[in-house]
Amino acid sequence: MKRVPLYFILLITALVAGIFISFIALRSINTPTSRTSVLPGFESDPNATPRPTTKLRISPTPSTSSGPSATPSKTPSPNQILLDVPFTPQAPFAEWSNPKLSNGCEEASALMAMSWVRGADITPEKARQEIISISDYEESNYGIYLDTSAKDTVDWIFKGYYKYQNVELYYDISIEDIKNQLKKGNLVIVPANGQEMHNPYYTQPGPLRHKLVIIGYDPDSKEFITNDPGTRLGKQYRYPEQVLFNAIHDYLTGNDLPLPPKRTAMIVVKK
Repeated sequence: MKRVPLYFILLITALVAGIFISFIALRSINTPTSRTSVLPGFESDPNATPRPTTKLRISPTPSTSSGPSATPSKTPSPNQILLDVPFTPQAPFAEWSNPKLSNGCEEASALMAMSWVRGADITPEKARQEIISISDYEESNYGIYLDTSAKDTVDWIFKGYYKYQNVELYYDISIEDIKNQLKKGNLVIVPANGQEMHNPYYTQPGPLRHKLVIIGYDPDSKEFITNDPGTRLGKQYRYPEQVLFNAIHDYLTGNDLPLPPKRTAMIVVKK
């Protein structure tokens, strides 16, 4: 038997091995593979949970509006009535811990009215001195200066302290009664339940017994224009006519006495 040369066997073996390796490589190329992740910047995996998008949040500008029921002074309407009345808050230097100032809305309202009558200006120093002086007069002559009713405000402050007689008191009034007095060029002071006036500048919930001066009316916006001594921002402060009228409520003279049954009233001051 003839022997096969060794180099021939090695050649055949190498040839078979090459064919086998080529076959395996070809199958690998044709078999699809699954992608389990992607590189940044490429199309994302449609089955992946999307990452939340961060958005820049812009906080709204805080509103300076007086809320749905009250607004500060604004550009005058050509049709409005507006009397030139000097203004003071009842605590000109924010001394709200002083009871003669924190309870001084009646005195401050009368001071504004009498300054209008006399054509005089009001400085903070003068206002503080006068409000305390009126309170001292009431306490000395009538035994109390707190929460003076509409009648006592007329009798004690206007006719007593100021010796001024051209002032009248009306009960059971209407919105039209107030407007008519303003049309005649008269000032109106009203007692009110401040908690029903919704003024955002009051220390909430607002004063239960309060007085303020009505100095005008805007028929276009249907607002009463007031000098409200209960806030340093009370100059020409506007209230919707129905809101202010609904809050009008005379009260008893005394120290935080309960409100009596509702009765409207207005003090009319004439020059």
